[in-house]
Amino acid sequence: MSRLINFVGLVLIFGVVIATNESKINSSSFVATKEWQVVEKGKPIPQGLHIRHNFQTGITEAKLLDKNEEKDSKVSSDSLPTSSLTLHPQKSIKNDDSITTKKKLYRKHMISKDDLRKLIEKFKLHEDEGNYVPLSEKMKRKQEAEEEASKLYSNLMEGKAVITITISETFEILFERFEPYGKLMSSGNLDPNNIDDVVKILSIIENYVHQIDHAQIFFDMNGISKIVLPSLNATYDSIQHEALRLLGAAVQNNPKVQLKALENDLVQKLLHMLVVSNDNWTKEVRIMFTLEALLRNCPAAQKTLISNGGLQMFGKILMGSDFVLQRRILNLINDLAIERINLKKIEDQKERISLIKDYETTNFEKEIVNQKYCQNLVSLMMKVPEMYDDDNREDLCELVYHSMIVLNYACKNEYVQRKQELLHIVSAVYNMFSLPEGYKGPELLIEVLKMLVTLKHDEL
Repeated sequence: MSRLINFVGLVLIFGVVIATNESKINSSSFVATKEWQVVEKGKPIPQGLHIRHNFQTGITEAKLLDKNEEKDSKVSSDSLPTSSLTLHPQKSIKNDDSITTKKKLYRKHMISKDDLRKLIEKFKLHEDEGNYVPLSEKMKRKQEAEEEASKLYSNLMEGKAVITITISETFEILFERFEPYGKLMSSGNLDPNNIDDVVKILSIIENYVHQIDHAQIFFDMNGISKIVLPSLNATYDSIQHEALRLLGAAVQNNPKVQLKALENDLVQKLLHMLVVSNDNWTKEVRIMFTLEALLRNCPAAQKTLISNGGLQMFGKILMGSDFVLQRRILNLINDLAIERINLKKIEDQKERISLIKDYETTNFEKEIVNQKYCQNLVSLMMKVPEMYDDDNREDLCELVYHSMIVLNYACKNEYVQRKQELLHIVSAVYNMFSLPEGYKGPELLIEVLKMLVTLKHDEL
């Protein structure tokens, strides 16, 4: 395994102290105690914790800082008192320009003593750049660099060095490590033995981008073109799967990153991947997870989905046999409809009016009819009786009922046109249940029945 992966593994095993409180902590984040605990994969880690990651096993652990560690995390990197790598998240990558210490040069490409010597030597000559430096002075500085590199390397191996690194510099290391693999993937020449390396890089990045500010930095550094797109275009499923996890984590509840994703046509990319997934269940679920994260609470992304025939594609899937994918689609469209219904509940008038205008540009209510999603939903409702023959699809029936109710405001014309058919199906399903005395049947089914009874042809 090459030097940068070794370096990333090394420093993660040493431990990471995240020393900032600038970002808000996600309510679903890992809950730390004074003892080391294993962090579930993909779970956001709050800032201000002591973290250690075993690169070989892939296990990440975290705990609260004790008083000594809190003091150590604030000590200058020149004092080298602990075995921690201090990670300072930042609002803008422009802040990197102010970090010019030797420690920055040491850690950027660090793993071998020769690497360290070259970097230190470069630093020593930097201040005389453009000026004549006698050969004797160059040799002296080269010797000093060799001695400093040996000392620092020993400190690192013993876990005694402290190195200051920003989140964007962490991404730089990972980008550089990924670059040769990206080129090989684009030409179809990636060695299968390197797949695990690529997946590990993507997994490390995915763990960072759960933090909103980290995800924004990743995208500002062109993480889409450098990491995401090459990985999504890879011919290896495991790489695509991890890239989808990374992208989904980055765009979730992150409006700035959602817009960056739109600028790079990622909605279209995901729809295309869904079409050519060849019934790969795992890939389909990952694609839907990422699409859901990108679409929710983002009218611009929803508009792109609709204008590219996404509702029509989803409607066709409802007519297929992939009930796992059908569940995801029903839940997603229900959520998008509820977003629109809930706009009326926003108390701030200015915000409410602005959001209503944004959502109106999507033409959701019109296109859900034009692209035949409503028609296919009704057809799926007609299949409910046979779904009860499969225990794995009973929950899908409940989702269909819920969709019929939620989308009544947009699909009611389709309901009215097929009212008698729907009433017959609902009655047939109702009669399938052996109901105890006083029990009225599935609650949502009763709601569907009430809704259909009240629909009138003059609503057309």
